[in-house]
Amino acid sequence: NCGLSKVNRIERGIAYYFNIERDLTEAELATLKDLLHDRMLETVLNHETEATLLFTQQEPKALTTIDILNGGRQALERANIALGLALADDEMDYLVESFTALKRNPQDVELYMFAQANCTIG
Repeated sequence: NCGLSKVNRIERGIAYYFNIERDLTEAELATLKDLLHDRMLETVLNHETEATLLFTQQEPKALTTIDILNGGRQALERANIALGLALADDEMDYLVESFTALKRNPQDVELYMFAQANCTIG
């Protein structure tokens, strides 16, 4: 406790403002967003009014199991895309081998933790 007994949550953000001569295309906007944020840690908001969404209360999602034992590497590749893990090929090989040896499937939270622990910034 830092003495702010009435504060439940604080969010920090970065705002970028651009003075440009024309509207950006969707492709240009997507490229710009990709360059300006780390998708593992940050969320892009298109307008500052969207910041209120950061404070909405949500029910926790149920754990999801990725069926590597039956689906193999393809199941992990699909999860990699769906969950936005950005796992490299060697990391996926390692995970498939490890969970196959353990004779169990990984949960999404385990894959999130692995992806964050092994991510390189910069």
